[in-house]
Amino acid sequence: MPEGLSYTWKTKMLGTICQLSGGYGFPDSLQGSIEGELPFIKVSDMSLSRNERDIVNANNYVSIRIADSMGWKPFPAGAVVFAKVGAALKLNRRRILIRPTLIDNNMMVAIPYGGLDSAFLYHFLCAIDFGDFVQDGALPSVNQEQIGSIKIPDINKDEQHRIAEILDTIDDAIQKTEALISKLKAMKQGLLHDLLTRGLDENGKLRDPKAHPEQFKEWALGRVPINWEVNRLGKFLARIDQGWSPDCDSDPAPQGEWGVLKTTAVVWEGYRDNKNKRLPRAHKPIPFYEVRVDDVLMTRGGPNSRVGVVALVHKTQGRLMLSDKIYRLVHNDDVSPAFLTYALSGNRTQRHLSSFKTGMAESQTNISQEIVRSLFITVPPKQEQYIIVKTLAKYGARIRAEERYRDKLKLQKKGLIQDLLTGKVRVKVDM
Repeated sequence: MPEGLSYTWKTKMLGTICQLSGGYGFPDSLQGSIEGELPFIKVSDMSLSRNERDIVNANNYVSIRIADSMGWKPFPAGAVVFAKVGAALKLNRRRILIRPTLIDNNMMVAIPYGGLDSAFLYHFLCAIDFGDFVQDGALPSVNQEQIGSIKIPDINKDEQHRIAEILDTIDDAIQKTEALISKLKAMKQGLLHDLLTRGLDENGKLRDPKAHPEQFKEWALGRVPINWEVNRLGKFLARIDQGWSPDCDSDPAPQGEWGVLKTTAVVWEGYRDNKNKRLPRAHKPIPFYEVRVDDVLMTRGGPNSRVGVVALVHKTQGRLMLSDKIYRLVHNDDVSPAFLTYALSGNRTQRHLSSFKTGMAESQTNISQEIVRSLFITVPPKQEQYIIVKTLAKYGARIRAEERYRDKLKLQKKGLIQDLLTGKVRVKVDM
C-alpha cells in the first residue's frame, strides 16, 4: 500500500482482481526487428521518459506469424506493465499498454478484470515501492505471488475512474512543465552559443557576422567579435585551488558541521551544496578549502562526461570544503565569475577541453591544472560581460521558477496519492 497510511476502506488481494503474467524471452535473431504488427516491449523502452503513462513505441516489432510460431500471446490494451528484475523495478517505470503488445521476460503484466479500472491500477502500482518485496540475490527481483498479495482498495469502478482522472490531470501538468523546462534549457544553450560567438552590440542586439563581417576576427577555434580578447584561461586566473578528500561519512553534513563536496555538487544545472559528505570528528577541517559565494568550481576527475563540468556558487551552506576532484578557479579583475562560468561552459571551450582529458579508461579521466590554464577562452570588455550575464540570468531565473513549480506539483501529487488511494479523502462521483 502507499507508504505511511493505512486504508480506511475494505481491500482485496491484487491477484484476485487482475491476472499477473510474465513475458517472453526475445531471441537474439530478432533483435532490431521492425517488420511486424506487434510491438515487443523491453524495460529499456520504458526508460525514455519517467512521466509518460502509456507505452507508445517499441524498438522491436514482430509479425503475428512469428508470434504464433513462438507461442507468444499478445497482452491486451489497458494492461499495466512493469519491470520485475534489476534496478528498473524500483524506478517507478510502469506503463499502460495502448494496443495488443508483447513484453520480454524481465517484465510483468497486470491485466485488470472487469471491476478494476486500468488507469486506477496504473496509479496504484506507481504508488507501490517494489523494493519492499525484493528477493535476496545477485539480481533484485519480484515474483507474481508477491505482487498478487498486495492489498488494493475495494471500491466501485466509478470512484476508481475519478481518482485516476485527478491523478492523470496532475501528471499531465508535471509532464507539460518538464517539457517547458527542457525547451527553456535548449533555448538558453542556443543563446549561450550565440552570445559567446557573436556578443552584443551597443544596442544590446546580437552582432551579425554576415551583415557586418568587419566587426569580427578569426582565431584558432572560430570567429569572435573584434574587440574581444582571445587568450589562455591562465591569463584570467589569480590561482587554482584543489581540495582535499579524506575518508568521510556517507551522510551529508548538518548545518554548522564540516563536510566535503562530492563531484556531483558541480553539475551543469548549477551548484548543489546538499551533495556532500560529513567530515568525521577525527579529521581537522581546512578552512582555506571552504566554498564561498561567487566561487567558480570545475570537476577535475571522474567519468569523462563528468570532467570539466563548471558551476558558479550562488549560495551555499557554510563549512563545506572542496574535494580533491574539484578545482576552484580564482579569477582576476579582467573577468567576472559569472561570465567566466559561462565562457567555460560554451561548446568551443568544452570541445577544446575534451581533446586534453587524460586517463586509462572512459570511466576515469582527469584534467591537470596545466591543462585548465592552457584552455583558450574569449573575453569581452567588462560592460559587455555584464550585459551577457544579465541576459542569460533571465533564462536561468525562468527555468528555476518552472522547476520550483514542477517540484510543487510533485509534492501535491504525493499528497493526493496518500489521500485518494488510501481513502483518507473521498472523491465525488457524478451519478
